[in-house]
Amino acid sequence: MNEVNTAELYNDKYCARIDAKEWRFKVTPQTVKIIYDHFKPESVIDVGCANGIHLKAFKDLGVKRLLGIEGTPSWAPYIEKHFGDQYVIADLRKPLLVGPKFDLVFCMEVLEHMEEEFADQAVKNLCSFGHTICCSACPIKGGFHHLNPQPKEYWIEKFEKQEFRYCSDEVDLLQSKFQNIRCSGWYKTGLKVFRKIIK
Repeated sequence: MNEVNTAELYNDKYCARIDAKEWRFKVTPQTVKIIYDHFKPESVIDVGCANGIHLKAFKDLGVKRLLGIEGTPSWAPYIEKHFGDQYVIADLRKPLLVGPKFDLVFCMEVLEHMEEEFADQAVKNLCSFGHTICCSACPIKGGFHHLNPQPKEYWIEKFEKQEFRYCSDEVDLLQSKFQNIRCSGWYKTGLKVFRKIIK
């Protein structure tokens, strides 16, 4: 399979359209507050950070060390506008190194947008960034560029191969809180939490 050219797919027009959705700016701070209150991270890496509004919300809550990773160059001016210059444009389908680990690895609705042949490498990258991962990956076929929509069990197996366990109790707790607020559906139904198995 040929690699999808994400720069062409997620172009300037696409990014401008998504960034214009004002409701996301209204709901993101309260969504991130729930995540922050649960994990209490002092450092966060947002993988697939899009326009950087999750990073901004973490920053506003006092998180000092932040880094965004985004595979789409067209998002760069929006990240700088909403958050700042603490980001890198990089391809999650390839091995990545980011230096010291982060308290929380945050990755919302990214994994299903990559070809299945790169799923293992993407998961390996996430696991290399820190020992606690909060992510989602839509299992629904037919969404925009959903190249690898898979059920929860598929991703659990891949993270377990990297010696991360799925924390169902934490997921249940977080999702119970998300039910009471307006937020994107992936928080209410697709959220996953993994923690490194310490031997």
